[in-house]
Amino acid sequence: MTVANVYQGGYTQANAQRRANDERDAGLLRSARREHERLCGAQAERFRQVQHANAARDNGGRRIDPKDHDARGALHLAKATSLDSGASRAYAQLNGRIAAAERKAASLSVAAKRYDGDIWMDAAPSHRAELIRIGPGVVRFGDTTPIDDEALADDRTPRPDGSPDCAGECSHLHVDGGLWRVSAEGDDHDRAGGIVGVRIPLLSVGPRDHIGLTGPNGLGKSTIIGALLRAAADVRTLSIAQNTTSDDARRAMTRLTGLPAEQRARVLSSVAQLNADPDKLLTGENPSPGELRKLLLCLGLLDRPELIVMDEPTNHLDLGSKEALARVLADYPGALIVVSHERWFIERVVS
Repeated sequence: MTVANVYQGGYTQANAQRRANDERDAGLLRSARREHERLCGAQAERFRQVQHANAARDNGGRRIDPKDHDARGALHLAKATSLDSGASRAYAQLNGRIAAAERKAASLSVAAKRYDGDIWMDAAPSHRAELIRIGPGVVRFGDTTPIDDEALADDRTPRPDGSPDCAGECSHLHVDGGLWRVSAEGDDHDRAGGIVGVRIPLLSVGPRDHIGLTGPNGLGKSTIIGALLRAAADVRTLSIAQNTTSDDARRAMTRLTGLPAEQRARVLSSVAQLNADPDKLLTGENPSPGELRKLLLCLGLLDRPELIVMDEPTNHLDLGSKEALARVLADYPGALIVVSHERWFIERVVS
């Protein structure tokens, strides 16, 4: 079961709350580890006393130096406890308390678990000067043809099927470096119902470009992504859709369990860096939508993609997971296209 923490207010306030909670959890973890160390020390001392008491019992106290108070005390301990049957009751109780302390420390350390190594250790940008180039023109909704100059005909040219041209009925893609934003004509979102496509400028994606695509729903972000993916048919691409299915989860788990031990360990290590507990994946249960998206990303890295496309990757993630994902994606050395409504996330990944 995945537990999400809910924070009040905007990103800045929620981030402050999360950091305060992290500091609190870190303090609890330190306390739990200190308690574990204290109990282990007490157990070691108890064991020393038991051994000393056994030795004292064997000689019956006849040759104990009267000034050796430890040995005389150990003899009394030997007589007061059932040492012949094993550890004393107090010693056994310490074992139980140490086990409980270990469980508590382990549960507190899950959220902070990190593995050494770089999630992108084998990733490298493409040697091509350009991965994708389309436009200018119009990408119409529902178009599944490869994007070329004919498919992106001038927006005022009627289509062969007689459908109306796109003049006045298209949303627009505005490009500002790595920030791409789709909007209705004049930002009049009330006209979205009549929009039949997206007018785009010349779009070029280089081997190291990080691009963030944003804008209101219904204006063609998915249409643009589809056009870009069709144009990148000959590029090693990892594409993770906004809506995953139970079939996606089953295939991902089947691939994970079938990996050689070394590759499986690497995937689980990468999952841990995305603020997830890899041990849960080993139970065999299907992951939640948010955890599945992390797993799909980490499994996809084995194929050494040159382009990663993620549609609304922060859906179903808590704030800590969003920040971990943003940090990891920002370091990706290849081309990246991310669709998101969260402007801070896009700015973190693109910058």
